[in-house]
Amino acid sequence: MQYEEFLNKVQDRIGPAQPEEVSRAIIATLETLGERVSGGEANDLAEQLSEELKEPLQQAGEDNEEFSLDEFLRRVSEREDVETDAARNYVSGNDGTQGSYQRR
Repeated sequence: MQYEEFLNKVQDRIGPAQPEEVSRAIIATLETLGERVSGGEANDLAEQLSEELKEPLQQAGEDNEEFSLDEFLRRVSEREDVETDAARNYVSGNDGTQGSYQRR
């Protein structure tokens, strides 16, 4: 899938946001996912993504960390510098009433 197509699909799912915000959310999510999955899993997923999206996943090592969904969301929110609820909306692709992209 091409980067612009992926960006547009994510933006359609999460609602109104600037492309830069959507891009940051995607990268933060993929970087955090790269910490969670093994290197082999990350490479398998990266093969399905455009070049721009492969790098965050390809940083994954063979030793992954096990952590909860709450920890996943905390890490994404820290990377994005947003509240955890905003990160949850972006990670899940939901555009709830709290879907605005509020900086801390």
